[in-house]
Amino acid sequence: MQVKCYEARLSHETDKIAVITASISLGAYYSPVIRAKVQYTVYAEGGLVIKFDVKVKESAPPLPRFGLEIIMPEKTENMRYFGLGPMESYADKRLVAQMGVFSSTVTDNYEPYIRPQENSSHSDVKWAIVSSVAGHGLLFATTGQDFIFNASHYSAKTLTETAYRQDLCLSPLTYVYIDYKQAGIGSNSCGPELSPKYLFDEKEFSFSFRLMPVFANDADPFEEIKRS
Repeated sequence: MQVKCYEARLSHETDKIAVITASISLGAYYSPVIRAKVQYTVYAEGGLVIKFDVKVKESAPPLPRFGLEIIMPEKTENMRYFGLGPMESYADKRLVAQMGVFSSTVTDNYEPYIRPQENSSHSDVKWAIVSSVAGHGLLFATTGQDFIFNASHYSAKTLTETAYRQDLCLSPLTYVYIDYKQAGIGSNSCGPELSPKYLFDEKEFSFSFRLMPVFANDADPFEEIKRS
């Protein structure tokens, strides 16, 4: 699906905040599947809150996922998060994961399946920090609802378009994914289809999270989520 922006405007402004509102759609150019209002609230003290109000076409099939891809620069290698880990966890693949604070590198946060595919996302995340070795990075924090977090040197597009893992080319960039929800993984390749309870079939939903620049060694993400 392609993103089309119909409007983006400054809808509210004070000494402390500026609110930018955009109207977008996702789908084929002539046939939108998703329409959304996106609100960016930028704070003078630093950081912003991104909020999506989403409506999905009634006739659309269940979605695989919905969220935001953020591309971070070279040498953004460290990651730390509070959620289910340390292994990947999904709606139907999570019983072995535990809730806690986990640290890894972006390189190690990758499961080398023979056929490249979605991997190593972490569910029920309340905050995540992705930073350089020097500590400069971004904090992603809940505004009340947990999210799904992933960081990788491979984009979702690359994983979709590459047939075999030996054909993957490691990117120096870091792709961060903050998802509202993902459908379950399922096992239709070697078993039954995905159970209906793990389908992502909501037709209307809202989703928001906070994003702010931090120095990883000094940041206290637990304090930050109290302010969100």
